[in-house]
Amino acid sequence: MSSSSTSKHAANPNSNRRLAVTVTQFAATPKGSIRQLHKFRDKKQKEVQHRAKLLRGYQKVMKKEGYEAGTGASRKRRDPTSSRREEQDDDNKDSKKESRPEDEESAPTGKRRKKVAKSDPFAKARQKAQEAKEGRQKAQEGRAQRDVEVAQKLVARKKRGKLLRQRTKRGQPVMKNVITDMLQQIQKTTKP
Repeated sequence: MSSSSTSKHAANPNSNRRLAVTVTQFAATPKGSIRQLHKFRDKKQKEVQHRAKLLRGYQKVMKKEGYEAGTGASRKRRDPTSSRREEQDDDNKDSKKESRPEDEESAPTGKRRKKVAKSDPFAKARQKAQEAKEGRQKAQEGRAQRDVEVAQKLVARKKRGKLLRQRTKRGQPVMKNVITDMLQQIQKTTKP
């Protein structure tokens, strides 16, 4: 009967009982510290690959903008033609100094290089943020104005209610207040 029960559990994958593990299977599975080392190594490898991907993208953009991307720890932007221009400027200065008289040496030498206009990658985001900020300010001003109007209406309503609640000695409403209130209501409806 026990042989039939083990075969039932072996055939049923949803069984709550664990099946026995052989010694070779147990030896082949990584243990806690080794497993952690493998996970750590895999994680670091993914980070290195991600960083390399970002660097490739950076170098591609720099090349597109006309700069030479730095390598290694020195990843500063450099203009690939700057070293050639400096050498040419040095040669030109030497030849010009020899051919020029002394009084012209004080004048500026060479032409200034124009800066390349770079597109701002965050221009759209800045504009969107500015518009959102203005929208929030307008909404806040509108809320403040509505709050002031509501407060004024509340004060007026309380004042009107106080006047209409006034009574004479005999408990009748004061007709002066009732008539003035009716007049004000008529004037409000005819004004606009």
